[in-house]
Amino acid sequence: MRIGRRVSKVRSQAALVRFLFQTRYAAKRLTNLAMNESEFRSGKIALKSLPSFLFLDVACVCTLKCPLCYLGQGLEGRSRGKMSMDTFCRAIDEFRDHGIVAHLYIRGEPLMNKQLPEMIEYANRAHLMTVISTHLNLLDKGMAEALIDSGLKKLVVSLDGATEETYSTYRVGGNWDDVLRNIEVLNEMKRRKKARFPKIVLQFLVFKFNLHEVGPIKRLADSLGVELSLQQGCLGGPLYEPYTGEHSPELIDRWIVPPDVLQDALSSTGSRPGVLFDYHRKDETLCDERCFFLWKTAYINWDGNVSPCCFVYQQDRDFGNIHHEPFRNIWNNPKFRHARSLFLEASTGREGRETAVCDACRMYRKPS
Repeated sequence: MRIGRRVSKVRSQAALVRFLFQTRYAAKRLTNLAMNESEFRSGKIALKSLPSFLFLDVACVCTLKCPLCYLGQGLEGRSRGKMSMDTFCRAIDEFRDHGIVAHLYIRGEPLMNKQLPEMIEYANRAHLMTVISTHLNLLDKGMAEALIDSGLKKLVVSLDGATEETYSTYRVGGNWDDVLRNIEVLNEMKRRKKARFPKIVLQFLVFKFNLHEVGPIKRLADSLGVELSLQQGCLGGPLYEPYTGEHSPELIDRWIVPPDVLQDALSSTGSRPGVLFDYHRKDETLCDERCFFLWKTAYINWDGNVSPCCFVYQQDRDFGNIHHEPFRNIWNNPKFRHARSLFLEASTGREGRETAVCDACRMYRKPS
């Protein structure tokens, strides 16, 4: 199993490297990537590098009512809308020299933005690897063909159940049969067009209610001829604010699988667990790792607002807006510098007198 996981990881990294060397910006991007990793490891606060991985919420709207999603539960705090082509192009243009992967999603359903294929084409012309994550209930043949023709590299499908009954526990309002049918539509259209992409990946968020279907979902993915990505299900939305630490034992008991149980389940399918958050621990933080979001990723919302990470859903806690100033300036503004300083050794002190949503975050460990 360990060999299988290592091979899978190497293949994924190799595919990214191959893509990177095929682009006209390879030298600049590799230099920036190496500098970014060095600055992360050394704990730099003011960065010369820029993030290589971009997340764009092209549609902050959704048709499902997922119980742990702030959108699904109708939580107030962030405006809803669909990203305009102007905002999208502004963001892509800023990442043209140093970006590597453009994820066209954060919280919402990207297929609800009818300009999505055009956006993917624009990102491809900037030589960025494009990825979307979708519940796939809204796909029609016209959009399926447009996505394939756009040059999309990866399409992640949220399918948290190997049966309709289990699936509907979390993806409230979705239809399991429709999702499988739409995967077949994409597969058939790819065969007809002799298209290698997009690569289709089933994403299965592991919670208590679906833990027993880890094995069956692997067999279902194999039968569909797609890859499987098993991920830890996390708390979020109106029921849990990761940056305040407010959560109830009842909520954890209902949804969250203990990390050791989860790791065993993932390992049984050959999956490689990443960072696992331990909601059951009595410590100050949910894991012992240092936050990487503040160094390596950029999160741009539908209206151009910049969030420090995907967990922050209240827009008054964002760090800037690309319509007001370039992302490069936002990336090293007082909020970002202060937030990074929180994760350095306490003896180095904090950056300035700024405050940020990250001050109260319990997801990653900070030095005491």
